[in-house]
Amino acid sequence: MSCCKPSRYSLISSWRCAMSYLVLARKWRPKTFDEVIGQDHITNMLRRAIEQGRIGHAYLFTGPRGVGKTTTARIFAKALNCESYDKPTPTPCNKCPSCIEINEGRSPDVLEIDGASNRSVEDARELRNHRVYAPNGRYKVIIIDEVHMLTTEAFNTLLKTLEEPPANVVFIFATTEPHKVLPTIKSRCQQLDFKRVPAALIAEHIKKIADAEGYLLSKEAAELITMRADGSVRDALSMLDQLMAFAPEGKITQDDAAYLLGIMPAKSFSKIAGAIGSKNPSVMINELSALLDAGFDTLQIAKGLVEHFRNALLAKSGALPKDLPNRELYQQIAKKFSSYDLLRFLRIITDTFSRMNRTDIPRFILEQTLVYLAMIDEVVEIKKLIESYEEKAAAASPEKTTTEAKAEKATPQPQKPPEKPTEVTKEKPNNIPERIVETVALHRKTLAALLRKTKISLQQRTLFFEFPSTLETIREEMVVNADTMDFLRKIANSPLGF
Repeated sequence: MSCCKPSRYSLISSWRCAMSYLVLARKWRPKTFDEVIGQDHITNMLRRAIEQGRIGHAYLFTGPRGVGKTTTARIFAKALNCESYDKPTPTPCNKCPSCIEINEGRSPDVLEIDGASNRSVEDARELRNHRVYAPNGRYKVIIIDEVHMLTTEAFNTLLKTLEEPPANVVFIFATTEPHKVLPTIKSRCQQLDFKRVPAALIAEHIKKIADAEGYLLSKEAAELITMRADGSVRDALSMLDQLMAFAPEGKITQDDAAYLLGIMPAKSFSKIAGAIGSKNPSVMINELSALLDAGFDTLQIAKGLVEHFRNALLAKSGALPKDLPNRELYQQIAKKFSSYDLLRFLRIITDTFSRMNRTDIPRFILEQTLVYLAMIDEVVEIKKLIESYEEKAAAASPEKTTTEAKAEKATPQPQKPPEKPTEVTKEKPNNIPERIVETVALHRKTLAALLRKTKISLQQRTLFFEFPSTLETIREEMVVNADTMDFLRKIANSPLGF
């Protein structure tokens, strides 16, 4: 009689099988310089240093997280100690005992330390004493990750070692915050700056890995992953790992990626942007409720709005990347709004995002912001506003006929005797704002009306215009308008008596 109950041995075996799974970031970790993506300037330099025998005693690898700093340090350690060659090689074999031990993290010649948990003076002294032991291979490589976490005293303990290093010891320091590393340490290291990996390279990389793992990753989903990874290969692989566990039937679509990664769908943004243009707050509130019911967080929605409007602004400026997802949508939104409107939307939503982080009612604040966006009017450039007013004023004023103008020109006008020059009398400071506004009104009445709402003051022969908060947008328009600013400068330089 067979028993359906699993045996103790089968449970242990299945547990060991589950524990043997390697996440993608570790399974697909580069093992040679050729496999490192997006850091050719680093790998080429290290290759040449090995080929020419110009191996430094200390290196400082800097850059954002997940771009290959520690991985490159391990490859460099393998290149220095590969036993398949009689000297350091830029192409380690990954088959000899030394390479295998380094790949598995058990090489006695490679000491990898976390600076955050080994940051005291005692840890630095132990590390300094460890260097005196001769390596089994050619070099003893000491890798200190997040080296900026070491205390000042621990840094000072390492100074003597870096000043007079043993011939067979190589220090590799890795950090995401190089400004926190002491200058005395930096000056004794060769600093190599890692860059964020371009989105196109990350998308191509994760697509190959997904294919090798037996998953169909859509192009749009790969682009969403790279957008959220922000140049970090490790972050992209972690997100791909998460999507593989979620993907039904081995297919990863754009909707799956947007939902699982908390990225606001482009369709929702299109509805909200359209509602702003049509002044329809109910559509935005309904769309917000739909997103919340679908599992999105209010902060995720606000962040998504910032990202989408930022892309629309880039499209308006002609700087939108060609490989960005939903490029056509952003171009359509850019046509509906001016650059000033998009900038104002971004400023309002960014301020809302900050307020939402400090409150217990983030949904109410986000709803308030969406309704406000539907109520505000479009920004009109002050230059166009003034030109429109001047055109209306010119059309309303009676003009002289051509015959009258010619007759007036032909009739000699009696010349007035020259007036005696009069001295310019200085006006009292209290009359200066009124004189300025009157002079502006002679030429531009609309601008004068705006200036009457400001506070004008004279300080050390400099005019100051203080705008109320309600006219903040108009103030910004005036500052960037060269024609208006030149006009005000001419008024200020005219003999007004100050």
